[in-house]
Amino acid sequence: MKITVVVENSVSTKVKQPLLGQHGLAMLIEYAGRKLLFDTAQTDILLHNLSLLGVRPDDIDAVVLSHGHYDHAGGLKALLKHRTKPVDVYVGEHFSAERFSVREGSRSYIGVPHPAVALETAGALFRPVTEPLELWPGLWLSGPIPQTHPLETGVASLVDGKGRPDRFADEIALYAVAKTGLVAVSGCAHRGIMNIVAYGLQVTGAQQVGAIVGGTHLGPAPEAQKAATIEQFLRWQPALVAANHCTGLEMMAELAAKLGKQVFVAAAAGTVLEIPDR
Repeated sequence: MKITVVVENSVSTKVKQPLLGQHGLAMLIEYAGRKLLFDTAQTDILLHNLSLLGVRPDDIDAVVLSHGHYDHAGGLKALLKHRTKPVDVYVGEHFSAERFSVREGSRSYIGVPHPAVALETAGALFRPVTEPLELWPGLWLSGPIPQTHPLETGVASLVDGKGRPDRFADEIALYAVAKTGLVAVSGCAHRGIMNIVAYGLQVTGAQQVGAIVGGTHLGPAPEAQKAATIEQFLRWQPALVAANHCTGLEMMAELAAKLGKQVFVAAAAGTVLEIPDR
């Protein structure tokens, strides 16, 4: 299993290509000879970076959108416009619901920037995921993620179209089982990264955690949640934690200090993760 961070807030200093950074996330997952795009970042920067990485839009076998925010789904339209054939796009229920961020009395729209009908016309074959789905042999989509940890309750500033706290019922994660154990891939972990990983163990039947990859939304999380997450990561003892995007720089530094450089990777754009199969 190979995971390449295509777009992220920052660009790795280790890559030679002139990749562009952008607030958002897109990761290319290569598994069993197929290519899956997990999230699409904000704009056509996605295409710029894919091109530099040697990936054509038609090379993508499927798209998974972790949730309906502009910085994870906004680049889908550009991808579709440059394909010659439709593509399956896996989403959670209510993916296209209205979403807002409320800060200092002002409300900003942060949902999917393009109407579903426009994306369908451009070639998106939307596939709602309402329960755990084995997309390809050994590669799972979570479906709705149970929110069971008492500290993982979300951020009050993120609301739905009626001004109620957004529970992100549409959020989905990706799971596989590698040599080191469960691989859990998250876009933003609005439902809680501990909830996401725990559910992955349940869905796949894995006995241990091997890798946690993607956004964790720990940047804006309360201190108690941050501390509890680090403690849980230490109990799970994953071989790899490759965090990015909404994790926040301070939290990534804390994770690196607690987990060690042998485990933690700051997964900026251009980062390539090779995860051994079973």
